[in-house]
Amino acid sequence: MKHYALILSLILTLLPLGAHAQTPAIDAGVGYLTSSQNPDRSWGGAGSSTGTVTSTVAVLDTLKMLNQSDLYEYSGAISWLQTQSLDTTENLSERIQALTAGGTDQDKLVAYIDTLMHAWGGNNEFSVNIIDTVYAIQALKTANYSDHAVFASALAFLSSCQNTDGGWGFYKGDKSNTYVTSLVLSAFSRLKATYTGLQPVINTAAAYVLSKQNADGGFGSSPSSVHETALAYEALVASGIDVSASTPLAIDYLGRTQQANGSWDNDPYETALALKALSDVKPNLSIASTDITLARNGVSGTTFTVNEQITLSAMIRNTGMVAATQVAVAIYDKDPATGASPILSQIIPSVASGGTYTLTVPYIVGASGNITLYLWIDPSGSIAEVTKDDNIASKSLWGATWPDIAVFPEDITPSTSYPATGASFDVLFKLRNLGETEGDELT
Repeated sequence: MKHYALILSLILTLLPLGAHAQTPAIDAGVGYLTSSQNPDRSWGGAGSSTGTVTSTVAVLDTLKMLNQSDLYEYSGAISWLQTQSLDTTENLSERIQALTAGGTDQDKLVAYIDTLMHAWGGNNEFSVNIIDTVYAIQALKTANYSDHAVFASALAFLSSCQNTDGGWGFYKGDKSNTYVTSLVLSAFSRLKATYTGLQPVINTAAAYVLSKQNADGGFGSSPSSVHETALAYEALVASGIDVSASTPLAIDYLGRTQQANGSWDNDPYETALALKALSDVKPNLSIASTDITLARNGVSGTTFTVNEQITLSAMIRNTGMVAATQVAVAIYDKDPATGASPILSQIIPSVASGGTYTLTVPYIVGASGNITLYLWIDPSGSIAEVTKDDNIASKSLWGATWPDIAVFPEDITPSTSYPATGASFDVLFKLRNLGETEGDELT
């Protein structure tokens, strides 16, 4: 029997571990969750909007984010989830979602998803479920899966399923809805730093989700629903676009719809999603490669001369609902994932909610050939954010060598081979520039 022995560690790698401020609404919601746990230590089931696996994973996700993993209810749910057979879960999407919740056997996770590749994003048949594909790539991303071809295939499949209105349905050709579109938008937003071509898809998807915000501030195909509002909020903040006018209304809706017992709709799944959204009222700093420019004397470019001082400018965005202060930014000339040290570091005093800050620093081109510069926001991870997936971006430039003027014997041609003594004659010669930078004012 295959077991959920891989329940926790992946979620630990995904979620920030910094402290989260507790509010009365969050405390009340946590109280409801701890009091509504089933006798077998799961959540959900009869009367819930989702099955027990999905509800339990959602609650564990939220409790971990709220630093409540020391609760008896949390450890009991982990034990319950570890005993569940993968083969008895109702459908593929629930199985993959449960796998993304974490675990200690990462290789088993990847192998399991690989065996199911025919069922998610592998073709355009009606039977391929878009949600299954989203959960699969979320799980692989969480597991630091390194095969970019697999991600590219799944992303291409999802892109091909996007409707002309910018949204997605449950399968290709299905009518768009807020729930599925928010899930896909969140997945694309997590991968946008690696796959830079996703931004146009993200923009149209975000526009669709925004169009589904109702007069009460909630999201959904009217009336608003708690789970769609929570998912839409998370997706919009992660998208990196300016949603400062819409997200406060969504948070207000969630605040108003909490019931006296601390729950939302007396449902653990809905409550978990709402609490997660409320706990994500934080900054969300982001940077993309398109936000970085390199310039010489105010003229942007990608080719500069070795030892030349140029200007690096980077627009840092905060799409979260709270200002970020004392933001550390580090610049590297080698991939920081390899353990490289920064070549430049700077502290930004503040980036306002919904605002931007343009960082401008000098950079001296230190070598010839291709150079990739990496800009990493908050490299120490000291700022609690909605997501850290969009905190690093890169920009490439070419370090050109200085002029290298040369003359070769075969390039010298005198006008005569037998000049008379004391007579002048013309000599034609060809100057070659073996360097990569234009030479001028030669003597």
